[in-house]
Amino acid sequence: MPLRLVTFVVRDKQMYPSDVGLHAEDMVANAWKQQAAAAQAQTMDQLPDDITATATIGDGRDWKHAIANVGWLKGDILVAGAHHEQGVWAFLFGTAFTRLLRYASVPVLAVD
Repeated sequence: MPLRLVTFVVRDKQMYPSDVGLHAEDMVANAWKQQAAAAQAQTMDQLPDDITATATIGDGRDWKHAIANVGWLKGDILVAGAHHEQGVWAFLFGTAFTRLLRYASVPVLAVD
């Protein structure tokens, strides 16, 4: 079964136009996308040769749009893991996971 590694880059409502303007915030969001793509490439390089995988970035002005922009397919499952410093309980009840659950059009599986 093929694997698709998805990273979300969200310019959420918490990002307000600053004195330097939206252009600066666009630069920050683009830097996040570049960092995400680099992390994905590093992860993909570490996968065993017998695993078929692709990578994509779900980008949007909010979680709803970032998740929708992935282009989910019938049969997809969103598997989300906790960050080690936070722990699984903080992850399960945290804002990001709550938004994944709210806007995902596919089943969501939480792992530690």
